[in-house]
Amino acid sequence: MYRNTENDSPVFIIHNSMTPEQRQEIIKKYKTKTTPGTHQIGTPSGEIGIDKVRRDSGVHFIQDDMNLSIMIFNLIRIANTMSEYDYELTAFEAPQFTRYAKKQHYNFHVDSDAHHNRRFVFQLPKERELAFTNQVELMNTIRKMSCSVILNDDYEGGEFCTKIIVDGEVVEHTIPAVAGDTLVFPSYMNHCVKPVTKGVRYSLVMWAAGPKFV
Repeated sequence: MYRNTENDSPVFIIHNSMTPEQRQEIIKKYKTKTTPGTHQIGTPSGEIGIDKVRRDSGVHFIQDDMNLSIMIFNLIRIANTMSEYDYELTAFEAPQFTRYAKKQHYNFHVDSDAHHNRRFVFQLPKERELAFTNQVELMNTIRKMSCSVILNDDYEGGEFCTKIIVDGEVVEHTIPAVAGDTLVFPSYMNHCVKPVTKGVRYSLVMWAAGPKFV
């Protein structure tokens, strides 16, 4: 597993990946467009439910800026190669603009169901979004690499953390928030955003996909 020489975490960090002007433009454009984010979970009955306790944040999927999507995908590709994760990446999802105000958070979770390829459907169901897709390029893929672009750092709390097992023990790493940093990590990795205690945290989240692991 890759270990970052700056903080020993499994997260590859690209510094200064966006200029201050680019970051401020994104925040200004999308900060009033967010809607409540959701986190899906299995229920005892086998159905899919929404865990509103685990996640409390605002989100907006950016569908109108392909240049931004390609730029972030290229950052993920660079990190995927330089970290030597070297996963096969064939497609990407639309970037998600995220907003965490005071007390908002996203508890520990993973982004990927690494065992099942997404099935294509013409009408995307409201639930189980990791099992289905209506995008042809995402058909028969899973999320493999995730990234978070830190758009600002004038807030308190809201730390990005990962949790991995090292020599049989659970080890947690906290990544300092630096505006302009892009954090890239495998989508199956446990991670969280801790509660914001002051100000508002803005970021871009994106997932790169490929065939499921053999």
